[in-house]
Amino acid sequence: MKTYDTLIGEFRTDYQIAPYVSDDTLTRLAKEGEGALSDLVLSVDFENDLVARALLKNYMYYAMNHVTNEFWENYRNDVTQWQWHHEETEEGSDEET
Repeated sequence: MKTYDTLIGEFRTDYQIAPYVSDDTLTRLAKEGEGALSDLVLSVDFENDLVARALLKNYMYYAMNHVTNEFWENYRNDVTQWQWHHEETEEGSDEET
């Protein structure tokens, strides 16, 4: 992701994050989530893929509360559907060429 400023702003608003939580902390959480989710879909674009962006923000929230294991449990189906969608999209583009 080029810049995290927009994502951090969205995250602060959407999850009502207190102002004393630093942007540096939120950026680290975003990078951690980006790394974890990027391992599942290699061509992910967090700026344009709204499902990926939502998953990233949810991951950040869980990470901020030190319960990422619960994120993976609670969002397992969403993550799987997201992966399947990308596999189908990539297979469809391979068949066209």
